[in-house]
Amino acid sequence: TSGALVLFNHDLFATRPVEQSFGVVQVPRVHNLPIYYNNQLIGYTDTQGNLLIPDLLPYQNNKIKVDARSLPLNDTIDKEEINLIPYYRSGVFG
Repeated sequence: TSGALVLFNHDLFATRPVEQSFGVVQVPRVHNLPIYYNNQLIGYTDTQGNLLIPDLLPYQNNKIKVDARSLPLNDTIDKEEINLIPYYRSGVFG
């Protein structure tokens, strides 16, 4: 087996191997929220509202989208879609 532990922004994530760039999406206090990467479901936020995406393309727009219809009725977000552009072999927070 292979995998990685990523410590980023004071949070520890267990994931598959990180070979290029990665990003962390944070939707505070909203757990189990579907997150899309280039219009494909990549995963769900954890209990703290975080999700690590281990395979972002460096120096390129990586379109990350939140399904706002899945938010609880009393929660709102500023943006449903963001573009993350990480450096090679580095992380980005969005």
